Amino acid sequence: MHVTLRTNKMVGRLCCLVVLHITFVQAATIIYSLGTNDTWTTAGSPYQVKNSITLTPNSTLTIHGGVTVEFACDSSLIIDDANIITNGTSQTPIIFTSSRETTSCRWAGLRFMNISQTSTPNGEIALRGIEFAHVGVGQLAIITVHKNEGNITLTLQDIIISQNVARKVTLVTAYVTILKIQNCIFTPGTTHFTTLTIQISRIKY
Repeated sequence: MHVTLRTNKMVGRLCCLVVLHITFVQAATIIYSLGTNDTWTTAGSPYQVKNSITLTPNSTLTIHGGVTVEFACDSSLIIDDANIITNGTSQTPIIFTSSRETTSCRWAGLRFMNISQTSTPNGEIALRGIEFAHVGVGQLAIITVHKNEGNITLTLQDIIISQNVARKVTLVTAYVTILKIQNCIFTPGTTHFTTLTIQISRIKY
């Protein structure tokens, strides 16, 4: 928000115009851990994640479109037998990025583990409307799904992979039955998938 205050001030025979600009910067929400039913909204954005955090079993994290999440270097978001709901769209995406503390700062991506038919609706992990930026640590994938129970579907819709290091970064290493990709844009070199069945609709490089 910018507030401009204009006043006229006479100094001798000279008239001085004083213009004062006041800028309000929205404070960040600092995150060290997650509760059982958290919601991240634009009112609290940006969310600064200071370390790797875990969404524990039977918990839900809801993230609204337009939210920016800044992860500390080398940190990740772990979803353990829990559900993450991302309400981003192609017009109003959620941005997952690093804290950019240094020019080489990268965060370590999303880790899904122990996902079952009861963890998420119908056993589907649905990530919608997310831009992944400044991500990729070592050989870790941007999105990893492992140690699941039963048939799991991973849906990627309106996902953008951008601003990665100039090397191959695995997008998904997944123990999932079906991987659905809809209307996604991937940086070249982020297209290594490990899964059983892939259904692709409108993918752009």
